[in-house]
Amino acid sequence: MKERLAFLDAKEKAQARPRVTAVRTPYFCSGCPHNTSTRVPEGSRATAGIGCHFMALWMDRSTSTFTHMGGEGAPWIGQAPFCKTQHIFANIGDGTYFHSGYLAIRAAVAAQRDA
Repeated sequence: MKERLAFLDAKEKAQARPRVTAVRTPYFCSGCPHNTSTRVPEGSRATAGIGCHFMALWMDRSTSTFTHMGGEGAPWIGQAPFCKTQHIFANIGDGTYFHSGYLAIRAAVAAQRDA
């Protein structure tokens, strides 16, 4: 009887453990244009916004920060005067661009900053 109870306890403990033990970091879909568009030239840096290009933050892509929808590139307006960097890349999706992102681009142009 003790052996059977020990067997059942072992089975119950085995079922309580998570079955999936592998951890997979999210990555771009096969053929996704962000797989190449988020790569920046050596020595450059980029920022992200809302969208799947946000995943570049945890990849080796020199993407350092993110902003809210429609603000892509706008943080550079305030950073630029205090940096030796002349240019950054600001990733923005087409949905955000048409929703509100073009306003950040217009603001960057008006501020005479390249973003």
